Amino acid sequence: MLVLGAAALAGAGWLVYQAIQSGSTFLGTVIAAFATVVAVLVARYFEGQRDAQLVRREHLTSIYEDLIVRFTNAESASDGPDAVDAIRLFHRKVLLWGHADVVKSFVAWRNTLPEDPDEIDERTPAENMPMFLAAESFIRSLRKDMGISNRGLEEGDLLRVWVNDFDDHYRLYKAAKSA
Repeated sequence: MLVLGAAALAGAGWLVYQAIQSGSTFLGTVIAAFATVVAVLVARYFEGQRDAQLVRREHLTSIYEDLIVRFTNAESASDGPDAVDAIRLFHRKVLLWGHADVVKSFVAWRNTLPEDPDEIDERTPAENMPMFLAAESFIRSLRKDMGISNRGLEEGDLLRVWVNDFDDHYRLYKAAKSA
């Protein structure tokens, strides 16, 4: 595509040069033709970008949805071999198709998880808040990767959707953090 564009530009430049040299009124026609070629090339480039984005999102949509189901139904869906298989599938897909923000936010969230999953239950909700906030950041990156805007969402807004008493725990977390 780039080579075709460069060839068209060089050809148009040569035609303009020839038209100027000959004093022809053909110059207006050449400029119009050149503008048309450039417009078509630019449109095709953006169509290709859009098509590539659609294919990428097609590969990731079901994986992202499955992860969100596991996040929001932690009690019923996060244990067992199905959860492990879902995470493994996510790993494979995100390595090929995932945006850099998704990869980074996933790693940041995973780094907040304790080595022993039972430790989560032993902590207070306020002590688990960094893990929840990292999960929210990960979900925001998934949304962004799918073309959904996060504009207007503040920290905790997505967590409030499925954590009923989020604000109580968030206040305790903020108070402990500022003390």
